[in-house]
Amino acid sequence: MGNEAVAAAVARGPTTPTAGDIQDHFENGENLIAGAISGLIAETVMHPFDTVSHRAKVHPSSMYGTFAGAFRLIYRQGAPFN
Repeated sequence: MGNEAVAAAVARGPTTPTAGDIQDHFENGENLIAGAISGLIAETVMHPFDTVSHRAKVHPSSMYGTFAGAFRLIYRQGAPFN
């Protein structure tokens, strides 16, 4: 963006979105659906790692050893599903 465009934007001042702008932006709840799907995927992918992280902090390190060892042991015990 050039200096002229910045100066013009500053001169106009802040703008308030109109009802039409908001309706166009959230047409048919697309953003709501996209956000819900992305949140579901993120939680599904990260939950096992979060479980391992919490278990490793609570239990002594001798029980799990490495992160990979902790992941294998917890998976074998079926604990992520409990």
